[in-house]
Amino acid sequence: MTAKSGDWPAPVGFIGLGNMGRPMVAHLARQGVPVIAFDIIADRLEAGVRSGAEAGRSVADVVSRCDVVLLSVFDGKVVESVMAEVFAAARAGVCVADLSTCDRGTAAPLAAWASALDMGFVDSPVSGGPTRAGNGTLTIMAGGAAAAVERALPVLRVLGNHIVHVGGSGTGYAAKLVNNMVGIANFFVAAEALAVAERAGIPLETMISIMSTGTGASTSLARMAPRALAADYSPGAGSLALVRKDIDLALRLGESVGKRLEIQELVHRILDGAMAAGVGDHDVAYLMELARRT
Repeated sequence: MTAKSGDWPAPVGFIGLGNMGRPMVAHLARQGVPVIAFDIIADRLEAGVRSGAEAGRSVADVVSRCDVVLLSVFDGKVVESVMAEVFAAARAGVCVADLSTCDRGTAAPLAAWASALDMGFVDSPVSGGPTRAGNGTLTIMAGGAAAAVERALPVLRVLGNHIVHVGGSGTGYAAKLVNNMVGIANFFVAAEALAVAERAGIPLETMISIMSTGTGASTSLARMAPRALAADYSPGAGSLALVRKDIDLALRLGESVGKRLEIQELVHRILDGAMAAGVGDHDVAYLMELARRT
């Protein structure tokens, strides 16, 4: 159901208009949610305005005018930097929901700082990629106090169709990393399997068709297949560098709970090779080329 701007007591703030932030802002605007957006990169902010958002002048400006503020940035260091600006402009009652993928340890200090200022902080990373970000069908994993999660829910429900309050602060981040372990490993398995099929004389398109309708089907295969068939490895939403960052976080999570992640360690070594080869900005579908060469 499309909301009317009058249904929202205040505009929703959105900071970070990258590959995921831009389609989320566009979807919110299409649904009638008033958005005040900010990004330090002018071209990104201009794209958000073209999508229907109002341009904020700064992080402080967004916080001063919005009761709920969403973040979508690269990593925990950027989240902490932005949140320092948010807290400097502290306004009681503001709730921040971070949609980024971060180490679980990022959440607790931010949530405690927010609570001390009578604000809310929810770690609420998303899964589904840019297409689902643009049509409101994301999976959203929320961690934090029940009151803060409840505060963020109305806007999160516009962005996602499966929202889970996982638990306390940090559990949303942790759930996203666990989900990524499976998705990223599936990329590698699919690429290796398709490379074997080619060497066995099976056309790539034929094997993808079989796997897509058999037990080899996966979201990762569906994501990679069109680009692999077109040999299109141009920078996309899921670059090899971004995937490597997520694996770093997953390994840190495993270490923190006393679990060695042997498959993730192997994936990490392969990605180290990709970084050394200077292809970190290539889309994750480039794993197909790496698999062909080994």
